Amino acid sequence: TQTVPDMSYDHNTYPCKIIGATIRNEVLVAKEFPLLADEAITMAKNAATFLIDMSRPEGDPLAFFPPTYYGDLITSAIARNKGKTMTMEALTAATAFLDLYDATGKQEYFDRAMKITDTYASLQAEDGSFPIKMDFKTGVPVNDVKAMLHPMLEYLQRLEQQYGITTYNDMFTKAEAWMKN
Repeated sequence: TQTVPDMSYDHNTYPCKIIGATIRNEVLVAKEFPLLADEAITMAKNAATFLIDMSRPEGDPLAFFPPTYYGDLITSAIARNKGKTMTMEALTAATAFLDLYDATGKQEYFDRAMKITDTYASLQAEDGSFPIKMDFKTGVPVNDVKAMLHPMLEYLQRLEQQYGITTYNDMFTKAEAWMKN
């Protein structure tokens, strides 16, 4: 019933992963258990509101990305995570927004997923790679380590196969080539 997660559940400190998974799970519950559909979709929408509210603003290097870490539990225990984000984690949120769009037909969720995808397109290196971890405000990579791109490739395939979106084919081709190399 709320748009802020219960922080007594420690894993809620990972918004993209856990709150994104909550959205996806509630959409699945709504699909599989029609008697619970209204409540499940309300939970999914509330979780989506939280991710949207926590996301970087338009114009930022990581525009529309929700945070990987939330609250002090993780960042105080592991200081190197403070103010950082795992680059591929926003894909969990984008996928959740697509699932919620599919369940509700509300364009705002589809648009949010596309804005996250556009940010990814702006982050891709010429060689097709993406940094594994970045500063959440500046978008500067924290090291030279690159992310494994299987989630990106699967996500971009879904965009093409389910929605007919081919805008990101170049990003897919470059990412796939980097993975093969």
